[in-house]
Amino acid sequence: MHVGNTPVDPAYMKISKHDKWAIPWMEDDPGLTAPELWVNRTLEHMEDAKKYRCNGLLGIHWRTEQTSPQIAAMAQKSWNFSLTSEEFWTTWSMEEFGIFGPSSVFMKIDSFDLPRPVTWSGGPGGFHADGGQCSWDAKYAFVDQLADIRSDVKGAGNLDRFDYWLNSFKYMRAISRTECCWAEYNMAIQSVSKETDPKKRQEMAEQMALPLRIQLVQNATEMMTFLLQTVTSTGELGTIMNVLSHSLVHAIDEPTAQLLSYLQHPLPTDAMPSQQYKGPSRLIVTTVRTMIQKSETLRIRAAVLSPGTVEHVAVNVRSMKGSSGEFKQYPLDRLSADRNVFETHLPEQSDDFEYYIDSVTGSDHLMWPAGAPDITQTVIIV
Repeated sequence: MHVGNTPVDPAYMKISKHDKWAIPWMEDDPGLTAPELWVNRTLEHMEDAKKYRCNGLLGIHWRTEQTSPQIAAMAQKSWNFSLTSEEFWTTWSMEEFGIFGPSSVFMKIDSFDLPRPVTWSGGPGGFHADGGQCSWDAKYAFVDQLADIRSDVKGAGNLDRFDYWLNSFKYMRAISRTECCWAEYNMAIQSVSKETDPKKRQEMAEQMALPLRIQLVQNATEMMTFLLQTVTSTGELGTIMNVLSHSLVHAIDEPTAQLLSYLQHPLPTDAMPSQQYKGPSRLIVTTVRTMIQKSETLRIRAAVLSPGTVEHVAVNVRSMKGSSGEFKQYPLDRLSADRNVFETHLPEQSDDFEYYIDSVTGSDHLMWPAGAPDITQTVIIV
């Protein structure tokens, strides 16, 4: 599959009777469930488009946060055509995280230097059993390099943005671990299947296949926990749906019946995916509006991701006139008894306003956006 990989077509040079716009992809479909950093490639596409005398260029993409570096680079190069990827990453790192340090890591993995553990496999971003991924430790040395910089990042907003990328790359590394274990499990179960004696086959399944099945479930659970730490928009929710309904069906669900037939007893609890989230608590707002019409009521919807019981979710609102008054609190209602998704519609506001959301779950007091209540989300009325 070459969806998203095709360079700007030189045939643009031959078009002379009307305007012409290049529309390169900011990401490609085969890699759609993993991070994709295409700053270098995007800048090259822009230079090619100019060389072929295009009137303009538009970037096309599926996801938003994951493609934000290349989109930002595209916007900046439109104003400064001499922009290089090194200049971009240095500036971007300071703006996103408040320090230059991470720029060296991002420069190392930009474009074709970033590992690619996923591919087109019955759809975009498919996982596959791949023994080649068992060398994941060397491929992902940059993840630990980035983690070592974390203590230098100061400020809630900077740290929140940093953790988004750190968790994205930890998730990516966990994909490789999962694919490696999947390949090892397939080899083990193939050996088990060749044994014709039922008793020996059961013993082999217990000793060879079951431990790898347990490790596979553990790796996949770790992978999904990291992925859940990256959810900031419905784009990441789409990635979760892709992985759960596509790749993990092939890796975990479909092989279960064969293993059960060899074991002749139910699988232990740790050989099946848990329905319980065990990661750090998060307060997630996937759709953030910055502007509403006069007389419009703003819908606020938030999701709480937590192993604990959610006791309270509320939005705190005040006028931006002076921004010194008290916040007025409006509780959010749970939408479903078995889901930690909450919603309210704010009453009509007479002035531009700011708000933040807070939630109490177990011992955690969560705030959104990062840095609240000192940092808030603003909404302009037009």
